[in-house]
Amino acid sequence: MPSLPLVGAGPSAAYDPYADYLVYDTFTDDDDTTLPNHTPDKDSIGDGWTDVVAGITIESNKASDNDGSYRSVIDAGDADVTVEATMVIQGGGNGFNGVLIRYKNSTNFLIAGCDVVNDKVTVWRCLASVWAEQAGNAYESFDFTAGETRTVRAVLSGTSIEVFIDGNSEATATVSDFQTETVHGLYNDAAGGGVDATWDNFSIS
Repeated sequence: MPSLPLVGAGPSAAYDPYADYLVYDTFTDDDDTTLPNHTPDKDSIGDGWTDVVAGITIESNKASDNDGSYRSVIDAGDADVTVEATMVIQGGGNGFNGVLIRYKNSTNFLIAGCDVVNDKVTVWRCLASVWAEQAGNAYESFDFTAGETRTVRAVLSGTSIEVFIDGNSEATATVSDFQTETVHGLYNDAAGGGVDATWDNFSIS
């Protein structure tokens, strides 16, 4: 029988359901709690969440953008990771719901997920505040609807970034920038869609 992942040693050792993760967050907390004031279920580095653009709060045990264009990040200690979250799609505004990956600073980072204006899955790079799409599946391959739930997963390995939606590979990009950046997080710029974008079961492994 395989041994269970444990926290601690001896009689006080306890089963660790997040042993395979660098970060895991079910966003279980009081409503209106800001992410910097919230403790993730697993935080291997221990620095917690940082707001890049403040506004995401806990609502009904999910991270909610409160119908605004906000982003928050957390250090996983590794750049080659899998970042995943269950999202409620918002729609509206510039129209991107997803995850923020390999964040260096507020003007240099990558995003991966759902372009809800063009109904496609894609990766964008922000380099010195200049945006450029790196890869995406066919235009109008999806019909994203405000309020629907999608699982977004970005797999990062060296220059390769592969984006999965609901377990299916939808976009692959080759990006040489930010390969050593270990900070990842939540990204939304689809304010005004009438439905709050939310993230749940956020994980980095």
